[in-house]
Amino acid sequence: MAATYTATTPVRVLDTRHAVGSPTTTPVGPRGSLTVDLSERLPATATAVVLNVTAVAPTASTYITAWPAGTPRPDVSNLNLAPGETRPNMVTVALGTSRTVSLYNNAGSTHLLADLSGYYSTGAGARYTGRDAERVAAIRLPARGTGDLDLAPFVPSSAVAVVLNVTGTRATANTYVTAWPTDAPRPGVSALNLAAGRTSANLVTVPLGADRGVSLYNNAGTIDTFADLVGFYTPEFGAVFAPVTPTRVFDTRNALGTGLSTPQAIPARSYTHMLPGNPLPGTAVSAVLNLTGVAPTADTYLTVYQSRIGSLPSTSSVEVARGQITSNLTVARVESNPPWTRTFVYNHNGATHTIADLTGYFWVPPTDCTTDCAVVWGHNRGTTGTGTTTDHVTRPASPTGLDGVIAIADHAAVRDDGTVWTWGGNSDGQLGTGWRGGDSTIPLRVTGLADGVAVASAERANLALRSDGTVWAWGTNDNGLLGRTGSTASAVPVRVPGLNDVTAIAAANGTAYAVRADGSVWAWGANSHGQLGRGVVNNLPQPQPAPVPDVTDITAVATSGDQTYALRGNGTVLAWGYNLNGEMGNGSTGTMVPSPVQVSGLTDVVAISGDLGNGFAAKSDGTVWAWGQGGWGVLGIENACQVLPDCAATTPRQVPGLSDIVDLAGLGDAVIALDSTGQVHGWGSNTHRELPGTNVGFSTATPLPLPDLTHVENISNGTNGGRAVLE
Repeated sequence: MAATYTATTPVRVLDTRHAVGSPTTTPVGPRGSLTVDLSERLPATATAVVLNVTAVAPTASTYITAWPAGTPRPDVSNLNLAPGETRPNMVTVALGTSRTVSLYNNAGSTHLLADLSGYYSTGAGARYTGRDAERVAAIRLPARGTGDLDLAPFVPSSAVAVVLNVTGTRATANTYVTAWPTDAPRPGVSALNLAAGRTSANLVTVPLGADRGVSLYNNAGTIDTFADLVGFYTPEFGAVFAPVTPTRVFDTRNALGTGLSTPQAIPARSYTHMLPGNPLPGTAVSAVLNLTGVAPTADTYLTVYQSRIGSLPSTSSVEVARGQITSNLTVARVESNPPWTRTFVYNHNGATHTIADLTGYFWVPPTDCTTDCAVVWGHNRGTTGTGTTTDHVTRPASPTGLDGVIAIADHAAVRDDGTVWTWGGNSDGQLGTGWRGGDSTIPLRVTGLADGVAVASAERANLALRSDGTVWAWGTNDNGLLGRTGSTASAVPVRVPGLNDVTAIAAANGTAYAVRADGSVWAWGANSHGQLGRGVVNNLPQPQPAPVPDVTDITAVATSGDQTYALRGNGTVLAWGYNLNGEMGNGSTGTMVPSPVQVSGLTDVVAISGDLGNGFAAKSDGTVWAWGQGGWGVLGIENACQVLPDCAATTPRQVPGLSDIVDLAGLGDAVIALDSTGQVHGWGSNTHRELPGTNVGFSTATPLPLPDLTHVENISNGTNGGRAVLE
């Protein structure tokens, strides 16, 4: 059952020391349990709660289990403690009979506390967006001191709550830390309990206060605190929650969910695959896991992380002292390769066994699209907007929630209401939602754009053309891509100065172009290959849009970022930029061409495209012409050549087997062509499933109709994958 989240100011709902939520002040004895009645604090639609559960000074080593009251107690633990230890752990647990939760103590006697942080319900609420954990604060707090976390750069303005992993270390006295919304009264609860000299972490879900702030308070001594942002909630977009009966899905002591045939502790500076199996459906995008480190041979930390190209994250999920058993809740991204490896567990020091218990998951409900549906395919890693980070989207799929699409680019789309939507990476704020960092595997609405008509995607930036003829950009400003000096990125759209009456835009890598109503082409950004067309080649960014000299009567422009093509009203094509393999199409090779030249022999052209080392053109008679490097068969010539420059064509040559073509798009090392009936044809590399629905293995020079791509209205370039809009 899909549920959304409602954040509440933390409030204590159980304290056996003071008979809060309990009829007596008696601690919970060995193998004892109690039930917490939350019916007066939660609506009838509530399905699960978020509680910070603390055990106080147990008389023996023990563990605490939370589960829905009225159901069999599961054989899992939420909190593991040594004698005399006081420590919390956040739990997300489904509600039982009459909105109740049961807590069990395994051994000795211990007092229990529980603080309510929020709840999930089938009513209106906020949805969750997970991130790769990012350290957002490092604060030294004195006794009775407070520090404020400014989260505005990291979450959208619509965010109502955040999920933080708060770590305390170097405490000079036994203490506790409280987290609460900035500018609100500090509640009388704790988020983290810490013994002097220890390092400990706890996951907390906190409502956001003024200006998207969270405050941290330290009660005693001096303590260093670190806050890692794991995710956030907003009513505008994201995933809904589904609770499950607490289930063990990973245990290195018996090789459960590891993919290994024999038990094996995770060695130092090593990771293990997590394969949670059927309890976690393939549609899940994040999993709520209670992660436990079991008796490591040295002080260490464990990190649950989503597979990404590059180094391991520098954040931790749970801190575990040598020989101890310690748990911490984590919300792990699990978008990769279902049903196989969904996420990874890393151990930093010594060797340790590790356990993970699943208590729920987040997923994005599918949406039906009936008209003007965007579809994507090919290389993914979270860049297709389909809610997954699998290596490839092998069949055309719709970015989540996108219908009524009138234009699409690599990482952006425009809907018929003029809103602009983006997906993929967000390192420089290229999602345009007002925050930076992380990424989104589903489309998000760009802030402040309600009259878009076209979009273009560059490297770590996006651009939009508005109906008033102005151009707006957001993301990185490397090379002046935002049309301004300096290197400051923007997480919201800013107007590119000096441009009006624009009718078309294009971008790739670090360069952008605009076609104006008078037929001129304006360019700005990188110029390392002469792609600005200004007669010079240099590595100096050119942030001010300026007209490409001696270029008139232009109706469309296409670029790969290294070379650029412009279609003139008389059906001829101009080219400039990179020319190592004959990309200019005028018979020359080997030099940069910083001023426009005419592509040889092309007339009556109606559509153009540029791609890596190639140019493509469709003529009014429906034929397709290609030039440049010929690897992977993109020239339509069968040969074994995949190494340049032996298979280059320095002037256009006709691609056999195509007719009635009206549009073209390059996909890296493959090409797609749209005919007048709405059928898409493809050829070239199929390494990243650029040619869906075919039996092509490595590559093909023969254009093939793509069976999954019929009734198509328009197509667009993609990075090793395609973009299209269906009728």
